[in-house]
Amino acid sequence: MTDNRLSESASRRGHSTRILRLAALLTWTGVLSYLSLVSTVTAPSGLLGWDKFNHFAAYAVLALLLVRALLAWQAPSDRILRLSWLACATFGLFMEGLQWLMGIGRQWEIGDLLANALGALLTCVIFRHAWGRSCRHE
Repeated sequence: MTDNRLSESASRRGHSTRILRLAALLTWTGVLSYLSLVSTVTAPSGLLGWDKFNHFAAYAVLALLLVRALLAWQAPSDRILRLSWLACATFGLFMEGLQWLMGIGRQWEIGDLLANALGALLTCVIFRHAWGRSCRHE
């Protein structure tokens, strides 16, 4: 294969990777939006209950998908991590606010906001730690 064909093949793979990562991010965002705004979802409450774990895990996955999508366009950086955490925390705040405004029988809960933000933060910290380790080995 010539260098030109290798370059075209790598370019197509990069484009496909970007599309798939963006599709995964948008799909997960849609799922979170639906689950946040549908009135029939019930879960036990409490500061450390199952509901808070679900929020934590859901936003950890959201941050993972967002960081991976951004990495398809940019090199790893602390800026990507800060942006990802801020975007996830803001999205969580937006969803909680919509629950309150829509009057769908769901409540605004500060514990949910905290679980959302901490889940996203954990993902960003893990990425930062992984990048730090890989940079030392190069």
